[in-house]
Amino acid sequence: HFFDFRLVYVFVVLPPSVVCMEMTDAYDYAQDFEPCTQLILAGQDLDDTGLDSVLNLLKDEACQIRSLDLSGNNLGASAAKLLVGALCSNSTLTELNLSHNNIRDDGAEAFRGVLSSANSTLTALHLENNGIPHWLVQKLLVLTLLNTQPPGTKDGVLRLLSRDTTLTQLVIHPSEKAFSCKLVADALRGNDSLLVLTLSGLGIEDSEAKGLAVALQGNQSLTQLDLADNAISDGAAKPLAQILLQTGSLASIDLKNNQIHDVGCRSFVEALRVNASVKTLNILGNPVTTLAAKALDDALVLNRQPAGFKQIVQQCEDNDSRLTSITLRDHPLDGWLARLIARPIELNTFVREIDVSGCYIGDHGAEAFARVLPINQTLQLLALAKNGITRTGAMALADGIAQNLGLTDLNLAQNELDDETASYLLRALALNCSLVELNVEVCDIKESLQDQLRDAALLNRQPLSLKRAILQVRSGSPGITKLDFSSFDGLRYCTDESVKLLCHALQGNSAVTAISLANNNISDPGVTFLAGFLRSGSHLRELTLSANSVGDRGAEALALALKFNESLLALSMDDNNVSDVGGQAFLETLSSNDALQQLSLQRNRISSGVLFDLEKMVALNRTSRALKRAVLLIRQEGTALQTLDLQLGSFGGPLNNDAMQLLTPELPTALVLESLDLSGSVFGEVGTKVLADWLRSNCTLKILSVNGVPMGSAGCSHIAAALSENATLRELNLRSTDINEQAVDEIVTALFDNDSLQYCDVSQNGISEAGIFLLENALTLNREPIALKRAFPSLLGNNTRLRELKITPGEDPRGRTLTGPGLVLLVKGLLDNTCIVSLDLTGNRFGPEGAQLLATVIMTNRSPLEEVFLDHNEILDDGIQPLLAALRENDTITRLTVSENKISSLMLSELEFELTLNKQPRALKLYFHKINQNDPAVTSLDLCRDLKGRLAQDETLKILEKAMAHNTNVRSLHVAGGRITTRGAEILAAMIHSRSPLREIELMGNSIGTAGARALAKALKTNHTLCYLGLDGNGATDDVVEEIRAMLMVNSHQLSSRSEAHDFNLVNNSVLADALRDRRFYSTNTRAVLASLKSDPASS
Repeated sequence: HFFDFRLVYVFVVLPPSVVCMEMTDAYDYAQDFEPCTQLILAGQDLDDTGLDSVLNLLKDEACQIRSLDLSGNNLGASAAKLLVGALCSNSTLTELNLSHNNIRDDGAEAFRGVLSSANSTLTALHLENNGIPHWLVQKLLVLTLLNTQPPGTKDGVLRLLSRDTTLTQLVIHPSEKAFSCKLVADALRGNDSLLVLTLSGLGIEDSEAKGLAVALQGNQSLTQLDLADNAISDGAAKPLAQILLQTGSLASIDLKNNQIHDVGCRSFVEALRVNASVKTLNILGNPVTTLAAKALDDALVLNRQPAGFKQIVQQCEDNDSRLTSITLRDHPLDGWLARLIARPIELNTFVREIDVSGCYIGDHGAEAFARVLPINQTLQLLALAKNGITRTGAMALADGIAQNLGLTDLNLAQNELDDETASYLLRALALNCSLVELNVEVCDIKESLQDQLRDAALLNRQPLSLKRAILQVRSGSPGITKLDFSSFDGLRYCTDESVKLLCHALQGNSAVTAISLANNNISDPGVTFLAGFLRSGSHLRELTLSANSVGDRGAEALALALKFNESLLALSMDDNNVSDVGGQAFLETLSSNDALQQLSLQRNRISSGVLFDLEKMVALNRTSRALKRAVLLIRQEGTALQTLDLQLGSFGGPLNNDAMQLLTPELPTALVLESLDLSGSVFGEVGTKVLADWLRSNCTLKILSVNGVPMGSAGCSHIAAALSENATLRELNLRSTDINEQAVDEIVTALFDNDSLQYCDVSQNGISEAGIFLLENALTLNREPIALKRAFPSLLGNNTRLRELKITPGEDPRGRTLTGPGLVLLVKGLLDNTCIVSLDLTGNRFGPEGAQLLATVIMTNRSPLEEVFLDHNEILDDGIQPLLAALRENDTITRLTVSENKISSLMLSELEFELTLNKQPRALKLYFHKINQNDPAVTSLDLCRDLKGRLAQDETLKILEKAMAHNTNVRSLHVAGGRITTRGAEILAAMIHSRSPLREIELMGNSIGTAGARALAKALKTNHTLCYLGLDGNGATDDVVEEIRAMLMVNSHQLSSRSEAHDFNLVNNSVLADALRDRRFYSTNTRAVLASLKSDPASS
């Protein structure tokens, strides 16, 4: 213990009674000098007498003792109570040491009353080691300390300690300088009635404030705490702030004019995040920055809001993962409260949506949220509709949008925005890459600008490369000609909306010519946008849509658009979902679209047949419009198309090799095609080869013109080879095709196997006349019956196996008849042929001219022909005459039929005559011809034997009858020793008509019999010129012979009387008759005999 001793004692161990006595005396003695203020009686084992002396001393009004030490005296509870009674009347004792005694609880309790009295001066009471509970010791200690405090403090504390529920306000005035904050703090422990505590201006420092803060922990009654004008700094600010974490009643705290800095202020701000009751916290006059003060103001404003609002803000500040959406629609906010929400959002990473629509936060609130946007990149939706935002707030938001990377949806509907604001927002969206929804409905913005804003927002849904490209396209940058938005990382960025925005941006653009959208997520709606763009007159040349989700609807839309588009050259749609329906749509489009040169639809659901047709149509576009028109014409009219004119200029251009490779596969579909004109085309050998390949199997084409095509001899070789297999082509125009003699020879060779080609023009190729002649002959054969063509080589080659030649329409597959040129060739072949014995030309109707040509063959007498059939050929008499003339020179033909040729009977008779003559020896035939021609040199005829030694027969006389029909010169006829029968006699009888020139007939040695003789006799009745008729050896009866003799005599007499003997010498006649009777003359030439007799009658 520390005491202020003014009097020093010398302690001597004496008995207690002595001690007390002397103490009293000493005290009295000391009073004479200076007041005694300290009395130490420690360890004296005072008895009752000694204690009474001390009590009396304390009760004495003159007592000046301030400190009394009674420790270690074994005082009990009763002694303590006595001391308490003495202290009640003592006003000087300030310190009492009763430690190491035995006063126990009862004795200690006695001190509570005296210490709580208003007149108590005791400020130190030591009760250690008295068996007293610690809590009781502490309570008594507090009471002693209260005696050191000003009366107001003491009174208040005592009332607190006494749990005075009427005490609701405790105010300690600054005039009470000895104030102990610790006592007040201790008294406040457990208090639940005090409402107002004012401790301003008391110089409270951090240590005291900390104690006070501890005492107020958990207090639920205090509503107002005033600690203004003290010395509290940051060290106590945090403990004081802790009060706010546990109290729910404190509403106001005054800490103005202290030493609290930003650190302490932040402690209160943190506490206010939890506390919801404090509405006012005054820190004016403290060295805090504006920022810290502003933060504290914000926290207090939050406490003045509904609990839910503050919770939202705190969750934002805590970055609570549970808070992802803030909805305060139609909440009565203002710009300040909006700032409270916006500020913690800056660093929040979980809130995705904020809806403060209808809260009227105004431009200040909009600016608060605008400040958030450049920092926060997780907020996705911000709804600020119907908030009274004007151009100022909207422009601030636009600036924030320009720096934001996360916001996707911004609702500014029903605000006070104008066109200038919209333009500002558009510029901001050009820099923003995330905002995809911007609502400015029910604003004073014209519709076109609203559409631009929506499109600009939608543009942010697209890949950054797409957005940049679109913005550049919109700016009209001429350097952009190709846009590649292909996705190769599997993310498939571009969607249907991407395509829509791209198409809008490309409207009116003429620089971009190629777009690639491969490997994206584009479906039918997106392709529909592209179709509309293509249809509007775009300059796009290449479009790639491979590996998307395009189906038939998209394909049909594109196909329809391409009907009106002439710029797109290449379209790729591989790996989509297009079926035959879409493929057919493209096929239909390609029938009118001539521009598309590349179309790829691989790995779709299109059948191989449709793909093949599409490839062919696109290939047609790559060649020429002429070819395409031709192919379409073939496809449209394939079953009825008979003539296809593809000559230069017919459809717009010449055909090249590629065109021919595409055309020829289509030609088989032209089932009735008969004429194909390719004049003026530019295909060479390659194109000619594919054309020739088609010709091999074609069975309808009749006319083919390749006039002016530079096929050359190599190409012509292909044509020639095809002709060998073709069976329908009739006309072939090879004019000006750069072919040579060898090519013509190949055609001629091919015509041996070809039966259809009839005309082939090879003019203007420098072919010699010989080559053209050979070709014409070959073509002529093709125009004639097939039998002629087949036989012609054998005719020319004089093939011995060819004995019979039949050329009739009935035998020809095409019913052809011989024409003039064909007949000429036939005649040419027959002229040098020595093998043909039978020629059948029935039904060829070649007329008189043809008969005349055939007569040349017959006349040559080199042909072995024996039979010629010329029925139904319209030969007429004009044609039979040259045949008759030819037969006169021919010795082999024994049968020549000319039925149904309108030939007169006379001509037919002559023909029969000539044919009959051909059965006779040639010498005899010559005689008969002379007789028939009435040769005046022939007057006598000996038919006893012909040149072959055969005896004369009836047929011989028949021939003679015809020969003599008009003869007037033959006078003598000898047929003695022959085989003349009755029939022969009848023929002779017919010859002896009234005007017959015959004078003599020798029939001796034949077999005419009596019937024959009678026939002759009958004929003589009208004949007046025959003078001699030898009938010996014919078996005729005498009466008939005599009758004939008589008539002969009459004729002879009449002739003599008419002096006609000058023409017939009777003497000579008799000499001739004698000579003829001699068998030696039978072998002598009659003409020679007659000649000798005429020249020298005497030689007989």
